[in-house]
This record gives sequence, C-alpha cells and structure tokens, in this order.
Amino acid sequence: RVAWTERHFENGQLSSTERWTAILTIVIQPPRDAERLRANPLGIYVNAISWSREMSQ
Repeated sequence: RVAWTERHFENGQLSSTERWTAILTIVIQPPRDAERLRANPLGIYVNAISWSREMSQ
C-alpha cells in the first residue's frame, strides 16, 4: 500500500489538497545479464497498480 498527498497551487498559493492511496503488485525477476543488473539491480518490477482518491470526511 502506498499513500500520498497531492497539493495544488495557483499563483503560489495552496488551492487544494487531495489524499490518494494505491495498491501495487510487484514481481521479482533477478537480473540475468549485466545490462539488466545495471538498470535494476534488485530485479523488482511493478506488475499491477490500482489507485484511488480518498474521500474527505
């Protein structure tokens, strides 16, 4: 689960704030060659993502 807050500004002033949540599915594929090892040494990839804005209370 990943949660974050997005702040929107207009003319340097905060105009709105939104809270978001995402669920990520990851896969681990160990690198099999030097190029992939340099690009992603841990071999962690996002396989699926679903996100939504949290409703204010």
